[in-house]
Amino acid sequence: MKIRSDWLRPLTAIEMIDFFHVSQQDLINSRDIELPLTANSKNSEKLKGMKVLLVEDSVDNQELFTIYLNRQGADISVAQDGLEGMQKALAHDYDVVLMDVQMPKMDGITAVQKLRAGGYKKPVIALTAHAMKEERARCLNAGFTDFLSKPFNCNDLIEKIQYQVH
Repeated sequence: MKIRSDWLRPLTAIEMIDFFHVSQQDLINSRDIELPLTANSKNSEKLKGMKVLLVEDSVDNQELFTIYLNRQGADISVAQDGLEGMQKALAHDYDVVLMDVQMPKMDGITAVQKLRAGGYKKPVIALTAHAMKEERARCLNAGFTDFLSKPFNCNDLIEKIQYQVH
């Protein structure tokens, strides 16, 4: 199955079925979706060896991020909410954390504040559906090291990860 990989945005399962022209069963069962490289991508493993924690409550977004970042060579772990993300970030040595801002149990703002209060120094990039300047300022003031508003270009995500890790 071929999927366009030049941008990510929150998609419902129905939108993915329509957009990618796949059956619902294929979408549910597929673990080895083939992603083409983007036009600007000369190296398919820009994140080779990086350990990335994705904190995202949307299963659909988890799949898209995991597939794309694995294709870029990253080793991905997933947490369902801010509480689980905070626990995993503290228990493992990730190079970077990608964290949705709005999640159940514990939102990203609270999770990153608790991480920073506990001395966590690794980069944490906020992923949010809100593009307003106020949201960016709120995230950075809470302790996120960078910010991406959904939908975004996958190359922007890769560049932010590389910049924050190096």
